[in-house]
Amino acid sequence: MKNIRPAVLRLGAVVAVFGVLVAGCGEDSDLSRPTVTLEVSRGQADTLLADIEQALPAGARFEPPAANENDCYKPHSESADGRRQAGRLATVSGLPEERQAEVYAAARAYFGAHDFKITKDVDKVLTGTRSSDGFLAMLYGGLAPGQLMQVSVRAPCVWPDGTPQPMR
Repeated sequence: MKNIRPAVLRLGAVVAVFGVLVAGCGEDSDLSRPTVTLEVSRGQADTLLADIEQALPAGARFEPPAANENDCYKPHSESADGRRQAGRLATVSGLPEERQAEVYAAARAYFGAHDFKITKDVDKVLTGTRSSDGFLAMLYGGLAPGQLMQVSVRAPCVWPDGTPQPMR
């Protein structure tokens, strides 16, 4: 039974991140505005994740991050609107459990110094949204034996080529 617990915790973390990614898709109700391209958004997500990694305490590092993309949805609708959302997810490693609290402290300091408004800071979850562009960053998990600590970044929804699709 002991070997099942890490797998269950990983599955729970993936489900939680997916829920956050999908839930945030309808934040911009003005679908007529141009956006950066999806390619630019992906690059910004990669840069943000790398910047957060650099801000972590000495010895902390990211395992190779996973890239994901999701459809975005019209506000108050179950219909995809043609926009896409880039996301990145990385597992933090390299630190003994007794130093994991330093990761949370470093992430709080990074958020404070880089235009992020902390929207949640409770029970092994730290979430912030960057005011300038709507990027969301989240640190969660860890601090207990066998638990993963992960960092997730989510870009705002963008038009793949930056140009809004004609209204249908």
